[in-house]
Amino acid sequence: MIIRKAEIKDTEALWLIQTQAIRCIGTSHYSPEQIEAWAGGLTPEESHSRAIEGFSKSIEHGTVFVAEDFDSTVVGFSSLHAQSGEVGAVYVLPTYARRGIGRQLFEALEEEAHRLGVHTLHVKASLNAVAFYDRVGFKFEQEAIHRFRTGIEMPCAIMKKDLQAT
Repeated sequence: MIIRKAEIKDTEALWLIQTQAIRCIGTSHYSPEQIEAWAGGLTPEESHSRAIEGFSKSIEHGTVFVAEDFDSTVVGFSSLHAQSGEVGAVYVLPTYARRGIGRQLFEALEEEAHRLGVHTLHVKASLNAVAFYDRVGFKFEQEAIHRFRTGIEMPCAIMKKDLQAT
């Protein structure tokens, strides 16, 4: 597995990974209505174009890493908003889940955060991701509700990690 910085050419793969991961893994904690609000939006076309635009901006202005398999297939990604210390995402294709790829992607973000002088990371974690973030050193702060553009709400957890302690 190779972890590298994302490039604009990766945006389509990022969208597919995020959508598949949400629709597969998110079902353990959320209703079909919440899953669709999280994975998309109003229409697949609108969701796709909005997501591609967002991924492009994150790659250009943020820190996004991808995991490539032996055949150069992008199978996961992570993103960090360095100015705020917010972990935007850690997603892995469901067929590659539970292989340590998410941990490797997170470690790349953490190294970059250290390099950039970020002292604290925080994430608004989906309930199905709380255990992952706990394993990589985050501490639960509080329960929260995330409201999507469609008005649909889903419970989540605010979690933080002090990088000065690591």
